[in-house]
Amino acid sequence: MTTLRIIYDNVADRGTTIASSTAGSLAASNLKNDRKSKIWRSVGTSATLSCIWTKLEPISGVVLPFCNFSDTATMQVLVYDVATGGTPILTTPITQAAPIVTLGYWSWGQQPLGVNTFSYGFNKYARVWFGKMLLARRVEIVISDPANPSGYLEVARLIVGNITQGLEYHYRSQTLQQIQEHNQATLYLVLDTKVRNYQLI
Repeated sequence: MTTLRIIYDNVADRGTTIASSTAGSLAASNLKNDRKSKIWRSVGTSATLSCIWTKLEPISGVVLPFCNFSDTATMQVLVYDVATGGTPILTTPITQAAPIVTLGYWSWGQQPLGVNTFSYGFNKYARVWFGKMLLARRVEIVISDPANPSGYLEVARLIVGNITQGLEYHYRSQTLQQIQEHNQATLYLVLDTKVRNYQLI
């Protein structure tokens, strides 16, 4: 289960999100809406998204689900412990935002190769994981996608938070659903209001 990450509390919804560029009414505030048709769109193929909080929030990853990024798009995340100015407490390397599935990653015939999740009713998920938990007042997400055939960046949601990974969870509930079992590690997700904010990435 080392590849399963759960952001159980999307702190981006508690912050103020702004963008360095916006196309018309397709503002960064739409990134708090779960409807895929409510999107943020940039002017041009590079932009910076910033999320700012009134207090320190625990985070260890950033996800941009349902985006139109090309396979060569890059992302870099800067994390700050102050709302304005300051020096980053973490600057991630510039990495591929939504790389294609490479040969050898999946067993043959298990998943089509050379594609991201855009196909088959899904969409691309751009993400950066920090490898540790940080307390942040602000994150800046720098996106560059000069090869984007649309000529602009488009994202339907912003998820920022601390991840839960590689552990075994059991919750008391009348309804439990086993969603994955691997190497004797079983994850159970409660299907009630207590965990309705779980995000499976």
